[in-house]
Amino acid sequence: MSDWINPVQSPSDPLPTWWHELDNLPTQWKLVPCNGKKTPIDPKTGHPLSSWPTQCIPVEEFKIFPATGIQAVGVALGPASGGLLAVDFDAEGYEAVFWEVYGRPITDLPNSVSWSSGKPGRKQIAFSVPEHYWGQLRNRKSWSNQNGNTCLELRWDRHQSVFLGTHPETSGYNWCSGGSPRELAVAEAPEWLLCPLMDQPQVVSMSRLGGDVSEECNRARNLLKRILPRDGYDEWMQVGMALHSVDDSLLKDWIDWSKGTDCFDENECVKKWSSFKGSGISIGTLHHIAKEDSGDQVENGHASVSGPKSVKPVTPALKWGGIISCMLQAIEDGNQDLEMELRATIMNTYRRSDQQVDAALFKLHTKNVAGYKKIAKRSGLDLSLIKASEWLIAGFVIKNDLTLIYGDAGSGKTTVALGLANALIQGVGFLDYQIRNPPGKVLFIASDSGAQPLLSALQDMNMVDQPEYREGPSKRFYVWASDPDQMMLAWDVCLANCIELQSFVVQNKIDLVIIDSAKAVFSSAGIDYSDNNLVTAVLTYFKQVICASTSVIFINHDGRDKGAAAGAKAWKEIPSIVHQIKRPADTKNEGAKSFREWTCVKNRLGSERQFHYLLADGVLAVTQATEVIGSCIDEVLRCFHDSSAGEMSLNDFRQRLVPPFSLGTIKNTLTNAVNCSKPLLKRVPGKRGHYRLNS
Repeated sequence: MSDWINPVQSPSDPLPTWWHELDNLPTQWKLVPCNGKKTPIDPKTGHPLSSWPTQCIPVEEFKIFPATGIQAVGVALGPASGGLLAVDFDAEGYEAVFWEVYGRPITDLPNSVSWSSGKPGRKQIAFSVPEHYWGQLRNRKSWSNQNGNTCLELRWDRHQSVFLGTHPETSGYNWCSGGSPRELAVAEAPEWLLCPLMDQPQVVSMSRLGGDVSEECNRARNLLKRILPRDGYDEWMQVGMALHSVDDSLLKDWIDWSKGTDCFDENECVKKWSSFKGSGISIGTLHHIAKEDSGDQVENGHASVSGPKSVKPVTPALKWGGIISCMLQAIEDGNQDLEMELRATIMNTYRRSDQQVDAALFKLHTKNVAGYKKIAKRSGLDLSLIKASEWLIAGFVIKNDLTLIYGDAGSGKTTVALGLANALIQGVGFLDYQIRNPPGKVLFIASDSGAQPLLSALQDMNMVDQPEYREGPSKRFYVWASDPDQMMLAWDVCLANCIELQSFVVQNKIDLVIIDSAKAVFSSAGIDYSDNNLVTAVLTYFKQVICASTSVIFINHDGRDKGAAAGAKAWKEIPSIVHQIKRPADTKNEGAKSFREWTCVKNRLGSERQFHYLLADGVLAVTQATEVIGSCIDEVLRCFHDSSAGEMSLNDFRQRLVPPFSLGTIKNTLTNAVNCSKPLLKRVPGKRGHYRLNS
């Protein structure tokens, strides 16, 4: 040990106050020196040590070792420390989650060595795992609470738990009351505790465990009394497997309960019972089903009835809708393991494809977020309560709506998208609509080309050095793109990422999201962007969920059909505005290379139109022959105030407005003044093309 040099503390320095606790530790424990942030360190240098699993220190060696600047001590879990398992209770709600997992309270755990970081309600309990289980256990299993925080975790091989010394957020680690190694030994882990860690779960009856068979059987029988008979095969089997996991003697109870089904067959019950091995289902399943059927609070197998409850004929969690709901919750919690398990269950039970499952998930999340928990009876909408549409970028993007821009390769779609972004950021008009917009924030998702080509495009357009595009208080332009140096992956439209997007736009008050491109974000999520049902579900989700807080532009490629975007028909049907960009056919002409034709092929807030513009050296500008639309709202209002007339027609405005404006500008101004969220004008009933003040 003499070659271990302390870089922080000399051998003569006093030991930390907690160092004497090492004398009481089990001798088979292997220890891990850590810094004050729970990170394993090399005791020779004090630097972080990634290879700590192979360099753990036996307790007896650690005790005679100088403190060496070690601020905390961890214990290696798994076989390294003689089969040590740590159960970590690490966030609020762990009691309820433990009950949901095991169908029993935490108090059923044996008393054992335990410690706490000092945070309220946080602790870890150590258990000894018999050697014959070691090869069956995975390294870790965790569960989250309703807030998505890990609240319960089983920690095993190649993990370590810090139990002594400094904690980064508290005054330090301490043994729980009555839980120090001085007071009791590490208890053996009950087999039911290990089931979630088993790679191939083996449900063992209480009689083989040597436990209290009568107590567990009575618990199961009490739960079974509250479960309605199941005609569905899978649900019927689930109950049988759960009973079998408790004890073989419960076969008669399953047969008696099964007599209530329409297809009861005692011989089938006996045959299936003998096949129940390694199902992984435990008494916790009975708890779930009993709770759903009775609506009562079930504790330790006994129901506490708080009042009359409606009895459900089936268990929702075992049906299509229930599994989809559980999958959505798993996605929101970031529990990918559970999501995959449920996805496999749906595929095996209902023979649904990934595309069908994804579409159902998007539809359900759309319904939940949009607030359609209770659908109104169809009696007709009150038109006065419907919010009018208005422009975010006049002529191009509707506020809180979906826009599509498509064109062939090399047509300049990304440059156009950046031009629209800059128009919003600067609060100016764009191309043929020179109408000022309130300045806003933009999120650009560059999943097609990536971060570096986007940076080049920004540099070509002289945007990158503007304060709105740089970090600081003036920032209004955000980028999501693949960048290994900044630890960011390319974004795609899987539901988990869409939930992240919705949270980001709300938190950062993003006014416009530009997604480049549709094919890239769908393909990288494993979603066929030509599947019309799934694309419809995803775009409907964007319109009702994402667009409730922002506006969205999808960039797409030209399709095979003339005048259509690539992919599903829904790409053109669902967005409220669809723009097409074309390059000239004459590519040999140098002047034609910068010439583009813009067609608004769909516009739910105005008329369709076509114009031409130039794209050269990163600058976008309409051609001289293109009519530029502006706003003359101030002059229109002045006409009303200067005139005694209560109403005016389109022709009246053409004759009276000073200075004279183009017909397109006048029509655009009148349409916007009527259709905006706070209308300045309203149409005169029965007189087409006549307007009056909305006062």
